Amino acid sequence: MSEFSRFYLTLCLCFAIAIPVHSASFVNVNQGDVIVAKNKREQQEALKQVIVKMTGTKDSLSTNGIKKALRSARDYILSYEYYLDGDHQRYKAIFDRKKIELLIRQEQLPIWGPRRPDAIVWLASKKQNDVLVVSENDNSPLRDKISAASASRGVDMLFPIMDLDDRLNVTETDVWARFMPIISNASSRYGTDYTIAARLIDTNLLKAQLGVESQSEKAGAEYSPPHRRLRGFARDELTLEQALNEEEIKRENNSLQPSDSKQTQRVLGPMVAIPDDASIALEWTIENQNEILSGRFFGTNEDELVHQLVDEYANLLGQKFAITPNEASTVKPLLTVSNVSSLSDVFELNSYLNDLTVVQGASLQKVDGHIATFSVSLIGSLVDLNNTIALDQRLTEIEGGEEALTPSDILQLNYFWQG
Repeated sequence: MSEFSRFYLTLCLCFAIAIPVHSASFVNVNQGDVIVAKNKREQQEALKQVIVKMTGTKDSLSTNGIKKALRSARDYILSYEYYLDGDHQRYKAIFDRKKIELLIRQEQLPIWGPRRPDAIVWLASKKQNDVLVVSENDNSPLRDKISAASASRGVDMLFPIMDLDDRLNVTETDVWARFMPIISNASSRYGTDYTIAARLIDTNLLKAQLGVESQSEKAGAEYSPPHRRLRGFARDELTLEQALNEEEIKRENNSLQPSDSKQTQRVLGPMVAIPDDASIALEWTIENQNEILSGRFFGTNEDELVHQLVDEYANLLGQKFAITPNEASTVKPLLTVSNVSSLSDVFELNSYLNDLTVVQGASLQKVDGHIATFSVSLIGSLVDLNNTIALDQRLTEIEGGEEALTPSDILQLNYFWQG
C-alpha cells in the first residue's frame, strides 16, 4: 500500500467515526397483497399497489400508459397465490420488477427503489379519562390498521415497546401533547430516521381545548394542510389538561422566534376550521433531522384517519427519495471508496452501486490498495444520490473529504465502505 493510501484510509476512519447511522429497510416493492373483492379485480388492485409503491404517489395511476397496463395486469405477474387471513380471502402476487420499472420510466414517472427509511410511530388516543399509547406488543386495531396501510404503501413503521425503558423516558401525556424533544429522545433507542407523533381526539374536546364556543362553518374537505412548526416545548410536571393547554398556547403563539437550529421551521398560521360533520381529529407531527411537519385530519372513522396519516408519510418520503428520469444529471461523478479490503468487497460494492435506483450504471476504474474508484452515471441528481446512499449503513460519506473536480473536470466524491 502506498503512503498516500495509508494516509487516506486513516483519514476515512477518522471522519467515518463521527457520522450518524441511518436506518433503512428493504421493501418488496414488486409484491402486491390485497383483499379479494366481489368484482374479482384483484390482479389490477395488486398491480395498482405495486405501482404506487414503486413511484411513491397515487397520482401515478392516472396516466394513460399506467391505465393501459392495469387492463393487462396479468402480463406483469411472475407468481401469485390466494390465501385466507381470518375472515378474508387475500390475493398476493409477485410482479416483474424490471418490466414495471421500464413502464414507469416510459411514463416519465418517479421511481423509488426498495431501500426505505424507517419510522417510529407514537400514537395516543383518549378513552374516557385514560390516555392509551399504541405499542408493538398490544393487539390494538389501530396498530393492525397502520401496519396494513404501511405495508400497502411500502414503508416500514415501527411502534414503541413501552417497556420500562420507554416509560422512564416518555409518558402517555408526553405523547398525547406531542412534546417532540421528549419523544425524540425516547425514539433514539429504535434507530429510525423519522419520528411520528400523533393523537386521535374527539372534536368536541378539541373545540373545548381551543376555546371554540360554536361549531365552525362546513369546511368541505376533511384535510388540514400540513405546516412547519417550531421545536422547543418545555417539559413540566403537568396534568393532562394542563399539557393540552400548554401545547396550544405554544402552538398558536406567533410571537415565538425560531431557534438557532438548522431545522426547517415556520411559525404556525391560524387554526383551520373544524368541519361540522367531523367527530374525530387526528393531529400529527413528522420529524427527522432536518424538519418538523405537522397537520390535522378530520373525519368520523379512526381507521380512515390513520390511513391518511400513513399516506401523508409515504407521500413525504416519495417526494424526497423517488427519482424522476427526466431530471437526469449531466454530472458523472467518480466515487472513491475506502476500506475495500478484498476482491469480494470490490464485487459486492459494484453490485451495490448498480442496484441503486438513482444509478444508471457504475463501472470500476481502479483499485489502489484499500481504495476503489468507480465511475457512475446517474438517472437523477447528486442530491438524489446522496439521499439514496444515506438510507443505510453500507456507504458513509466522508465529511471533510474534498468534493473537487479532477483534472478531467469530473466530480470526485469520497466514501467509506461499511460492508
